[in-house]
Amino acid sequence: GNWPRPPQHLRLSPILTTDIVCLVRPNHRFANRRDRVMLSEYLEEGHLSPTSDRHAHLSPIDGRLIELGKKRRIKATVPEYAIAPYVLAQSDLVFTTGRHFAEQVAQTFPFAVLDAPEELGRMHFYMLWHDRKHHSPAQIWLRGMIKTVAMRMRVLEEIVLPPLPPSSQQISYGAPRPASEAMTSGKAI
Repeated sequence: GNWPRPPQHLRLSPILTTDIVCLVRPNHRFANRRDRVMLSEYLEEGHLSPTSDRHAHLSPIDGRLIELGKKRRIKATVPEYAIAPYVLAQSDLVFTTGRHFAEQVAQTFPFAVLDAPEELGRMHFYMLWHDRKHHSPAQIWLRGMIKTVAMRMRVLEEIVLPPLPPSSQQISYGAPRPASEAMTSGKAI
């Protein structure tokens, strides 16, 4: 989970903290920026979100905005993250997410990845489980696997990847690259 206020009745183990960034398609007015998006500009934009207004308090983005007494204009919601790039590619919306997910998506779609407003802070991910399952061998194994993957992701943050080849910028937005092209530094995306 990454809720601003995780349920108190569940066990919790932090696994990852990441920068919050904005994804926009190549012809969005923010696409060529090199500086951080300011909160006032951010709030003027239309947004794509995996969380509806009705559940804004559960979103790490909207939950933080609520704490600041602010609200963004959510123009569209998606039921899962995998759909977001396809909607974003066909709109002038802003999608705000963690850097790990954004950079992975930007390997397939020619999106600009921009630093989100500083006021949003960082995104924290953690595992949650009920006490009933705390001693379950299967749950212990799964939690161990998730922690191992998260640890490897933290190590990868230290590695500076080379820029994408120029040919990746020739892809029209909205069209994912074929799986044979979705390789970077010898690793499948």
